[in-house]
Amino acid sequence: MLAFFKALGRAGFKAETIFLAADGDWVVDLHRGWSTKPKGLDITWALAFRIEEGRIAEAINYPGDQHAADAYFWKVFALADLPDRLHPRSRG
Repeated sequence: MLAFFKALGRAGFKAETIFLAADGDWVVDLHRGWSTKPKGLDITWALAFRIEEGRIAEAINYPGDQHAADAYFWKVFALADLPDRLHPRSRG
């Protein structure tokens, strides 16, 4: 998880908290997220973290505009060639 956020920082992704709450095993973060390298991405995101034994057990990321998020991440982070990016069990 920390490596993911570190990579976002190197890519110029910034975030500003709008709302943060916890209830039971869940923490919800609503924030504005935007890019600086390259510029152009500026959308609202919701992150839901499920906590188990004091650690993040699950993280779910909901971008307000999936197409804009995909375009940004595909531009910044190169995808591995097929079939290398597929899970081994899905290769058949």
